[in-house]
Amino acid sequence: MLKRILNVLFSMELMGLLVIAFAVSAGVATFIENDFGTPAAKAVVYNATWFEILLIVLGINLVANIFRYKMYRREKLTIFIFHLSFIVILIGSGITRFIGYEGIMSIREGATSNTMISDITYVMAEARSGNEMVYTDKAVLLSSLNQKSFRKSLNIDDKRVKMRSLRYIPNAQEMLVRSESGGEPYAVMVVSSPTSGRSNLTLRQGDHRDFMGYHFVFDQSFENEAINLKFENKKLMINTPVTLTTMAMMGGEGDSLPAGEWHPFETRKLYGIGDLRIVLTDIYENGKVDYRTYSGKDMSFMNALIVELRSGNETKEVALRGGQGYIGETTEVDINGVRLRMMYGAKILDLPFSIKLNDFQLERYPGSNSPASYASEVTLIDSAKNVERPYRIFMNNVLQYGGYRFFQSSYDRDELGTVLSVNKDPWGTIVTYLGYFLMTLGMMLALFSRHSRFALMGRLLGKAKSVAGKSTVVLLLMFLSLPVFSQHVQRKAVEQTKIISREHAASFGELLVQDHDGRLKPMNTLASEMLRKVARKNSFNGLNPEQIMLGMLTQPDSWQMIPMIKVTHSQLKSFLGIQGNHAAFIDFLDFSDQGGYRMRDLVSQAYAKKPSERSKFDNDVIAVDERVNISYMVYTGDLLKVLPDPRDSHNPWFTPGKSAVGLDADDSAFIAEVMPYYFMSLNSGDMDQANLLLQGVKNFQRNFGADIMPSPSKTRLEIIYNNMLIFDRLGKYYGLVGVVMLVLVFINLFRERKWINEAGLPEPFNFHLGIGQEYEDGYAKSTKHHFGAATQYDHCEGYQPSHSLPAVVSFIDNSFNITLNDVVFTVANGKRTSLKLEMQIENWFQTPHVYDHNEWGGSIMQQQDAMRLGCENGNNVFVIKPVE
Repeated sequence: MLKRILNVLFSMELMGLLVIAFAVSAGVATFIENDFGTPAAKAVVYNATWFEILLIVLGINLVANIFRYKMYRREKLTIFIFHLSFIVILIGSGITRFIGYEGIMSIREGATSNTMISDITYVMAEARSGNEMVYTDKAVLLSSLNQKSFRKSLNIDDKRVKMRSLRYIPNAQEMLVRSESGGEPYAVMVVSSPTSGRSNLTLRQGDHRDFMGYHFVFDQSFENEAINLKFENKKLMINTPVTLTTMAMMGGEGDSLPAGEWHPFETRKLYGIGDLRIVLTDIYENGKVDYRTYSGKDMSFMNALIVELRSGNETKEVALRGGQGYIGETTEVDINGVRLRMMYGAKILDLPFSIKLNDFQLERYPGSNSPASYASEVTLIDSAKNVERPYRIFMNNVLQYGGYRFFQSSYDRDELGTVLSVNKDPWGTIVTYLGYFLMTLGMMLALFSRHSRFALMGRLLGKAKSVAGKSTVVLLLMFLSLPVFSQHVQRKAVEQTKIISREHAASFGELLVQDHDGRLKPMNTLASEMLRKVARKNSFNGLNPEQIMLGMLTQPDSWQMIPMIKVTHSQLKSFLGIQGNHAAFIDFLDFSDQGGYRMRDLVSQAYAKKPSERSKFDNDVIAVDERVNISYMVYTGDLLKVLPDPRDSHNPWFTPGKSAVGLDADDSAFIAEVMPYYFMSLNSGDMDQANLLLQGVKNFQRNFGADIMPSPSKTRLEIIYNNMLIFDRLGKYYGLVGVVMLVLVFINLFRERKWINEAGLPEPFNFHLGIGQEYEDGYAKSTKHHFGAATQYDHCEGYQPSHSLPAVVSFIDNSFNITLNDVVFTVANGKRTSLKLEMQIENWFQTPHVYDHNEWGGSIMQQQDAMRLGCENGNNVFVIKPVE
């Protein structure tokens, strides 16, 4: 029985099913993430126990098959390394999953912190009864798809308290509702005063609160100097320390109510106590606080978890506020004589060192409130090791110390504090990167190993001429023509603008520009980067990047109406009211708000969230905001730092139209006016004047910036490299070759003939073999082995020995297929090639299984399990060779 289980566990069939299950799970998780968010995908799929078991079984199967098929042999080294990489990556991800942890560290400017809050959320409970105290917690990952997944219990003072989740409300907004049972009286009022303004006040029975200089008491011990409320006989009553004036809201005469007496407190009336005005807006006889998900984008709230508590004969519900990234609010409740303090949220974790935030720096796009970059100037302090060192944390610049890694994540809204993502997973990172290295090495070796499938397909494709050639031409034409079809929709809008010639655009592309990092590069590079970032394309409607940039600079009004800003998320497209995948610059302007930025609130909300909490919509908002700001900087000329400072070329270069202070009149006038005149000349069509001005700018650069400018040859080489579009073009051809190879593989799998028509691609040889055993006398022990080819039927007949054994009553199917993939030979048309099949008989009963006659006895022909051992051993004993 155990052997059968292991045979199934280590079988290739199970591996295929596991891979399919893994792919389907990942696909389902993607849809869940899109519809319900990342936490839901983690809770239901990625962090689920069944998914972890799936990966473990897949890893075990992979390890077993490495040994089963002897992938560690030299001729299979490439396959071995490639398969080993998956195992190493799986181990690394397991270390990260179960040992590593992450969190968030928030620090204000000038403050020092040595704590972080965990990325994992917990339900924590502290119980007290008599002199006993019990603490328990449980990690939870909740979403709308697994609201009832939390269950926990604790024992204290011979009492058992059971806890289970009933509802989970993300971004939960508190609201007061009427309850059929179990509610409490609530009074909802609007209170105002000349000094404090107008505010809402909600009191629950049993509350006492100071508000606007007065003390309010609701069904508590009577206080002479307070405004007392009580709920009696389904009516709300009020008692005040001074005379209470009242007036009906619908008009009518006012009234004065004596102090120190109980009076009905009614709606639709205005009450006055000194300069305080009170309007009772609603009374809840059985009210309770409930929560609903706030769907707006302007505010964010903590999540809410409704937990049911059971102990003895008592049952209560409690609402816990918190969630990922929050410490959570402490909620206290008594049940069955047990006092519970509960919290839902992150834990506070201590670090073995401290970090001090010296300065938080935020740079914005010119003319915009959108962040362009932000960084934290910090000091690392480790008193135990006498370490104190400064560090700058920003995008792609990570602080690493003591196995911890700190990333710049977000910032406080007042821009006086930073939020750092913290990761503690040194071994998981090392092991995973090792797996990536092995995978890359395996891919590289596959290109050069003559035993690899890649080499085999290369030799086979070398013979594919007519069919593959025709397929390649057709697919290539289809593949390369796709951009033509997709551009047709926008061509008309672009053609309404004045298009700068390619010749002049190429000359403009040679102009040097200084980027925000201080590097001098050709305008061709800047224009290419701009277009790829904004439109996610290398060209646009048949125009190259320099033509696009010149159009945006010379005709901003027209180009702002052309849809060229890439938008991905459907919800954002709906918000902007666009069709297709690109929006025009004017689509982001709110003309009802004097041309304000329509995405302003969306951007602020997205940046206010921690990266782990951002949805795909938030990420697309941030990406599109960056594209809009880059477009804005092109239209305003802020990207064009093309004019060096005549006083010192190492100073930041000037942008078009900017006045320079401290220069002589001629240089100052040239810097302020040359580029605007250049753009005007292009727009008017005066190309002679435009060429002259462009050459003047180039001369100005050479005169005042020659000492830091790259040589003309380097500039030309960079432009040539940009225009070659190496990776873009190779990607198309690699994709095309991959499609052709995939088609050929499927043809190879499903063709019944041994040769694939004119392409001349042979199938791997499949041999159908049977294994049996003959005896020369009744008690001989396997004196001769018999192997025969199955032709008319796919099994080998059982043999009846001469001694008195039970008669053979049925045949055992002990045939199997062997695919010899590592052999390549050529069969010329019209020629005959002889092949020989060699068998290493000594391996039949040795690897991977040692065959024991004492275990199986003599009647192996009627033992299906014994036959299976022989079949599995036979996978590696045959070699086919051309006859020399």
